[in-house]
Amino acid sequence: MKKTFKIIIGFIIGIGIIFLSKEVYGASATITSSSNNITTEQTATITVNVQQTETWHLMLSSNGGELTGQTNEADAYGEEKNATALTAYFKATSPGTYTISLSGQIAGSDLKTENISGVSTIITVTSPYTPPPSTDPEPPVVSEPNFTSVNQTVYATTEVNVRSSYSTSSGSIGSLQEGDSVTRTGIGDNGWSRVSYNGSTGYIFSQYLTTTAPTVDNEDDNEEDNPVKSSNNYLKSLTVNNGTLSPNFNPRTTSYTVVVEDDLEEITISAEPEDEKATVSGAGTIQLEEGNTTARIEVVAENGSTNTYTIHIRKESAEEIIQVGIKSLKIQGVTVDNKTEDISFMPDFKTEVTEYTCNVSNQITKLLITAEPNEEGMTIEILGNENLQMGENVITILVKSEDGQEIYTYQIIVTKGEVAPTSRYGFI
Repeated sequence: MKKTFKIIIGFIIGIGIIFLSKEVYGASATITSSSNNITTEQTATITVNVQQTETWHLMLSSNGGELTGQTNEADAYGEEKNATALTAYFKATSPGTYTISLSGQIAGSDLKTENISGVSTIITVTSPYTPPPSTDPEPPVVSEPNFTSVNQTVYATTEVNVRSSYSTSSGSIGSLQEGDSVTRTGIGDNGWSRVSYNGSTGYIFSQYLTTTAPTVDNEDDNEEDNPVKSSNNYLKSLTVNNGTLSPNFNPRTTSYTVVVEDDLEEITISAEPEDEKATVSGAGTIQLEEGNTTARIEVVAENGSTNTYTIHIRKESAEEIIQVGIKSLKIQGVTVDNKTEDISFMPDFKTEVTEYTCNVSNQITKLLITAEPNEEGMTIEILGNENLQMGENVITILVKSEDGQEIYTYQIIVTKGEVAPTSRYGFI
């Protein structure tokens, strides 16, 4: 009997030793990188995680580059944890292959120390992509040229860049292929044309533009070649005989709000196309309903493409007309390294003023805009404040009612680039 008892006790002790051994050697550490392929302009985040570990003293090292935040030690005080033990950041100014290695000690709940070795991650660093230099010939540049205002549909005679200013040293905001059309708004005495391009103002060297539409070969000798029809489906002007469009009219802005007094029964809308070959429908005298009325003006280009402008007309008492909108507005510019800087225009912001302009440096990539409506239940939607391009950018702030209807609109025209600052309604 005693012999049997001793065997049972020995078996239980053996099981306990096996269990404790698993606890001791269960502690481990791993290393990961947010990216194993970065450029010399980027930073990789290095993360070290521990599993079933109570205490640790860990350190990261690299065979080059710059590594920050690479050491840490902690004690979980009797509790084995799965946790992030260390976060570091790596970058390198020279292309190459770099090894980030983990060393140190970890221990489980019995505090038996294990050395860490052979745990690492590889990061490959390359140079950022640099586009090839422009092949545009450098035309003569005249400082502060004079532009004669025109309204013409012109066509590219070759592939050409659309510039943010009247120099090939300025940034490109897009390009035209041979035969593409664009609206020319000015002809400069320095050899450049000012054009309206994707809602922004751009510049193209005039020798690459023509007012003659290209022809399309029908590949049928029995038919004459037909000229390319204009795709211009924008309005040149849009007005109402009561109230005020918000924001102010811009050919590339298609949504507007008008607030009128609640006893008004009708409103007259006038619209004129940019291209005389385009047709306009939906304008004229509109009968107003109680509450909100929506008017849609459709522009059909010569080639059949359409563009619709929407006017939301809202009736309110005379006392309420100027009360709805934004009561406060704050703007910060975000630079390429994610730093922010205030764009000061307060306290000149006014609820009833719906259009503003400002200039920002070419380091600004987007605007952080905080707008607060002056009535409960209303919401704010901001469009166009990211991925700012060189030249002119249009930002729209929509104030919406609880049912999602657009009832008030603000517009900010942001010019990005090395230009002298201007001030309008408080923006700088």
